[in-house]
Amino acid sequence: MIDVTDSNFQEEVIDFDKLVFVDFWAKWCGPCKVMSSKYAKASDDFASSEVKFVKYEAGSPDCNERATEYNVRGLPTFLAIYKNLVVDTMIGAGDIQEFVKKNVDNYG
Repeated sequence: MIDVTDSNFQEEVIDFDKLVFVDFWAKWCGPCKVMSSKYAKASDDFASSEVKFVKYEAGSPDCNERATEYNVRGLPTFLAIYKNLVVDTMIGAGDIQEFVKKNVDNYG
């Protein structure tokens, strides 16, 4: 899993021509803390050369632009991005394994 900021988001997410999952989170966010280990488990289960997992700490000094660009309104927000297109979104604490599996089956 890769921590991304505004400076490396282009390289790690936009320029990756396969499936990328992005976790928009914040340190102060309770549901983000709950989902952190579940997202890490999904990354362990599904990451490959075809599927990448990244985390973006919304509101931190180096992470301001992308949350606005992707209209993130609540945390955590999980995006599935395939060839630079958002193909699926999950907001809040939910079944991240199912969210990831569904998108890996469709795009991975």
